[in-house]
Amino acid sequence: MAVARSNVLRQVSPDEQLNLERLADEVNRSYFGNSINIRPRWGIPSACESPEPKTEINHLSPQELKDLQAGVEAYHKKDLQQAKTLLEQFSPNGPRDAALLYVRVLTLLKDPTWPDVAKSVNRVCDDTIYVAPGSIEMVSGEESLLVHPILSRSAGNGAPIFVIRYIIHHEMVHKFLGTSSTDPHPEAFRRLDACARDRSRALQWLRKNHFTTIEDSAR
Repeated sequence: MAVARSNVLRQVSPDEQLNLERLADEVNRSYFGNSINIRPRWGIPSACESPEPKTEINHLSPQELKDLQAGVEAYHKKDLQQAKTLLEQFSPNGPRDAALLYVRVLTLLKDPTWPDVAKSVNRVCDDTIYVAPGSIEMVSGEESLLVHPILSRSAGNGAPIFVIRYIIHHEMVHKFLGTSSTDPHPEAFRRLDACARDRSRALQWLRKNHFTTIEDSAR
């Protein structure tokens, strides 16, 4: 089932988008001499994307297959409550992609059970399948700095400003240094990342709320 990727299923308010841009301008000016030429936007990083179920379904009963198809269709129609109802049966021991999609539905619904469900599905709560807080990637042909909308107040649970500021700083360091996926956090990166305002508090908040951090890659 081919569908266009949707980065925001729950809409973030225009005011929060403006605030995100102002915060990015502040970080860019203060730390990077206005050299970062990409704009921030609220969007789900591709590292958080769960593909629609497509593997290991031959063992499912006809009714389970019907429910699975209906759950995927409900998800793409943004009927998240219906998708939750239909996909719940596949977590945690059903087809892995179906279980991951169920976790994503829970995060979009701001369901407080999602971290525990994620643990049962993935065994490691900080797996980047669900919880990357930000990224830099191409969206609709334009390079953008994405901040996960679950961190917004209007479409998510609302992270403190110092957390959003740190995420922006972290992603701008990636852009500034042109890091690669094979070595995303070299020593030069870690030195610049350490300069971020309120970094320790931000990392503590992200860990507490089940998001990945730079410290995960050092383990």
